[in-house]
Amino acid sequence: MAFRPFYTDSKVFRYQSGVLRSELGYWKKNVIGGSMTMKKHLVSDANLRQPSGGFYDALALWPDLAAVTDLIHHRLDISFYYDLASFLGLSPKGLFVLLSVPAVVQRRWSKAGQLTVGEGDYAYRQALVIRDALALFEGDKKGTVLWLTQANRALNGFPPGRLLSTFVGIDTVTKLIWKIENGVSL
Repeated sequence: MAFRPFYTDSKVFRYQSGVLRSELGYWKKNVIGGSMTMKKHLVSDANLRQPSGGFYDALALWPDLAAVTDLIHHRLDISFYYDLASFLGLSPKGLFVLLSVPAVVQRRWSKAGQLTVGEGDYAYRQALVIRDALALFEGDKKGTVLWLTQANRALNGFPPGRLLSTFVGIDTVTKLIWKIENGVSL
């Protein structure tokens, strides 16, 4: 089904709302409370691989938008997601579950070894939000993962991590983190 704005056709809105409700049910059943709980994807500190220096360098580029754009246009390596998983204290599979990355996309990435420019843009923005969420919890990786995977009243019951698969969701979670940090009423 091609995307159409919800306000132009009420049937599409109802259909899309049903999809969102069913996805939220799947998320609650399978990721939060079911067989794929994030707890099993947490990696102990002893087994945790440290992110590469290049990962931290990439995150540090954020204030320089030209450098970030150049980095993304030169195509990020798939190891960026592995570093992001380590940064958050998750296994790569756990990060892909959190970010709702389909298995077919994971296989394509493993074959290609690189992300497309659009995927690299998503990955970079997701990393920035996860960095901000980790800072919100003062480096507590388990607390951050718990916050990212639990339903949030400020997000109409959606877990913040579920929203990180779209630019709109990334922006929404970024704004929520800012509001929490600055004491703005939700």
